[in-house]
Amino acid sequence: MDNENLVLKIEHENWGEIGPGGWQGTVWKIYGDLKMEIFLTVSFGDKKKKQTKISQKDFDYILDLLKQSEKDDRKIEALDGSVWSIKRYQGKTLVWERKIGYIYGIKSLETLSGFLYKLAGMKKINW
Repeated sequence: MDNENLVLKIEHENWGEIGPGGWQGTVWKIYGDLKMEIFLTVSFGDKKKKQTKISQKDFDYILDLLKQSEKDDRKIEALDGSVWSIKRYQGKTLVWERKIGYIYGIKSLETLSGFLYKLAGMKKINW
């Protein structure tokens, strides 16, 4: 895909123990033309890739959740689990970044996480 058109790169990583065939991480790349790429990685580096197109309504909803999360963002302390990082671009310019960390208790980001997996057509990841 054309990275010049990249609007969002969202990463979800497992920081817990990973057994054989266990989930390591998921990456979403969402482009201005509403194309979305999803990359799923499991232990031993096995990767799966899916491409789809989302609706303008879904794209706008994601951006609304991110705008809310920019206001709600805070550092969350936890000992184990999964972490998220988010980069939002305008052209080639990074306009907002949430450094990798936990999202527990940040409602807008918790809502976003479930919505992204739903859009990807993936069942909830067990971690």
